[in-house]
Amino acid sequence: MRGMISNFGHLWKRQYIQTGGAGKRGHLKGYVGKREVDFREQIAVYVLYDKDFVPVYVGQAGRGRRRLLARLNDHHVDHLFVAWEYFSWFGFLHVRRNGTLEETYPRLRKVSFPMTRDHIEGLVITVIGPRMNLQGARWNAKTWGSGEYFQVEDDELDTLNRSHLSRVRDELKSEIYSIKRQIAARGNSSEVRPSVRRRPRK
Repeated sequence: MRGMISNFGHLWKRQYIQTGGAGKRGHLKGYVGKREVDFREQIAVYVLYDKDFVPVYVGQAGRGRRRLLARLNDHHVDHLFVAWEYFSWFGFLHVRRNGTLEETYPRLRKVSFPMTRDHIEGLVITVIGPRMNLQGARWNAKTWGSGEYFQVEDDELDTLNRSHLSRVRDELKSEIYSIKRQIAARGNSSEVRPSVRRRPRK
């Protein structure tokens, strides 16, 4: 019997996500031992972390055609684009013997609820890392099966993504400097209206 979660990756690096485009097919490859699997189409719950490993966002992949890689690509361009450096994912689709993912998850019909409790507990412990949980997550062979996958690191992507993030940071610094100059020129910070709409006080 299997639990709810089939496999996971913990604290993978954003810089090694192959987003695709420009004639290249994106991928989200992980490995365990000699087995390498592409998890781009995984249905999963995922967590984004900042550079200090603090969780900043929790989401899910699998609604419609928005699988794991597609959702992570969304966060390269949305309001979170400078907020995260690492991510963890917890997948529901089982890896077949040939190294490909199941297209659906019929195995969940035979789910073991004691194992599922272990998995939910383990997911939360893995994401948060509470100091008082001395036992740790129950990711053992009996409840886990496939186990943890580790990210395939691509040196070419490392260079490209570091360059992109550096350019984005420079653009943000330039924009902030421009806003500060506007404030100084007007002599009254209240004249520069914030772009974020705030909830009125009750």
